[in-house]
Amino acid sequence: MRNPLPVLAVCATLYSFSAGFALEPDAHTLFLCHYDTNGDADFSVGCPYAAGVVALTRGKSGKALLAPLSVVPFSESVAPIFTGVQYASDQNLCLGQGTIELWVQVLKDTGSTDETSPKLRYLVNSGRHTGENHGFALLLTCPDAKPGARHRLVWKRSNGNAKGRSWGTGVPVEWAAGEWHHVAATYSASEDALFVDGRRVAAVKTGEGMDLIGYNFSVGASIYRGRVADCVIDELRISDSVRYTGDFTP
Repeated sequence: MRNPLPVLAVCATLYSFSAGFALEPDAHTLFLCHYDTNGDADFSVGCPYAAGVVALTRGKSGKALLAPLSVVPFSESVAPIFTGVQYASDQNLCLGQGTIELWVQVLKDTGSTDETSPKLRYLVNSGRHTGENHGFALLLTCPDAKPGARHRLVWKRSNGNAKGRSWGTGVPVEWAAGEWHHVAATYSASEDALFVDGRRVAAVKTGEGMDLIGYNFSVGASIYRGRVADCVIDELRISDSVRYTGDFTP
């Protein structure tokens, strides 16, 4: 998969202006989805079309993607189970460096956990197995099954199984159901960093950009259509630059 050219070419979709849209594309935007009308990207360099069950609910701005562990309301979708929404990776993601950001609202407090709580909840993910693991994931984890254990927000990526070619960083989060939080992950050949609500909360030194990802990337679940986020997701933007190096206002 090649890195996209700097010159943007919108594929199969026109950007529509509306007072409800919180973001507009700029010279570094590769993919932008408001989730106000459906799951298709409002702006994309690659293919904009969504594959999978798309259910919408009230969002941070307008509507948002509903990614529940429970049954999807029939009024929103004829398919009852959410297994993630997938998009083409080609030209919608840059391998060398980039930023993945979105607004997240958890459907259950991240501190309200017990032995039945899911251990992995994927927000954005892509990967390809070639005998070794390649790809990235932005997810919520709760490896401790003790009641009230805190979730961690984690960014991780791998360029294979060789020592020194995998990187990850994360931070505990205490989010209440109904609250909106902005999450951003930046990656490059020198450093990956994680931001929550505009604050730089974690970082790790790296040695490479991404070398290989899947043909698609998934939002709200893993690329294998499991590990559902159990969240509402809004204003997903993917860029070909490291947009943030320090604290900022989302």
